[in-house]
Amino acid sequence: MELTPFFWLMLGWHLVRRALRLYGYWRMKPIPVPENPQMRADRVSVIIPTIGAPAELISRLHAMLDNHPKEIIIVTTAALIKEMRSVLQQFIPEGQLHKIHALDIPLPNKRNQLTRGIQAAAGEIIVLADDDVYWPRNLLEQVLAVFEWEPKVGGVTTLEATHGLDGRSPETITMWEAFESRRLSARNIDIAASSWLDGSQTVLTGRTAAYRACILKDPDYLFAFTNEYLFGRYRMHCGDDQFTTRWLLNHGWDTRLQTGAMIHCEALSDSRHVKQILRWARNGKISSLKRFFGSKRMWRRLVIPCPSLIFLLQ
Repeated sequence: MELTPFFWLMLGWHLVRRALRLYGYWRMKPIPVPENPQMRADRVSVIIPTIGAPAELISRLHAMLDNHPKEIIIVTTAALIKEMRSVLQQFIPEGQLHKIHALDIPLPNKRNQLTRGIQAAAGEIIVLADDDVYWPRNLLEQVLAVFEWEPKVGGVTTLEATHGLDGRSPETITMWEAFESRRLSARNIDIAASSWLDGSQTVLTGRTAAYRACILKDPDYLFAFTNEYLFGRYRMHCGDDQFTTRWLLNHGWDTRLQTGAMIHCEALSDSRHVKQILRWARNGKISSLKRFFGSKRMWRRLVIPCPSLIFLLQ
């Protein structure tokens, strides 16, 4: 069968795109931590919205406490708040318990839970984190370095990897866990390459992202965050990370990736992984439509990667 020029064109584009991704990933370097940092972890509030079993959160809280934040605010539902406080009293050392505040809202809703935590936060930097992530000991140190070096940066994201697969026998790793591990590896390459090309990020992951508190505490942001609608009819309860990233870019803030920081996430071991991926894909498509057709500022930002891309292709 004779191969058409269109086939060769698409093959060439695929190879060029792949080469650019790998080259950008290789060239992207971590933003260094200052020798005498002015922004320290004790100025950070961590907010964790959760509707899961409180006991499952404990090991992740210990990892976060090892970063020495100012406070950790857990926002759950009214049905779980009593159990949450009991578990915290039982498993968190007394000397660290004062750093953890458990709040609740009547019904599960991630945006409302985040809003409750943001309103209660006292730190200059707010980190929004999912309840299934494990932090390394230096995560806040790495993330804060970006804010210190670049005053125009409003939000910082990190690299991601699956938790607990390295020490396991290959026979015990499910197909779904392997898919998630591969997806995160590809994501790390993509966002690092994007960051190297133009410095920005299309989305600051909801699993762990840091923001300047003045942005999230803005009443205009909080109102828009909890009153976003699809097609003017359907209130948005998910896609919180996509919304916040768009808000930053629309209001003139820069976004950054800190490749010196990597979080580890629990990978679903069954077919629930498919539903999770479909949900993320849906949120991404909705956000893309809003990004391209809802903001003149976003259109102006689209030209930023072009000079870098032309330079690489020369």
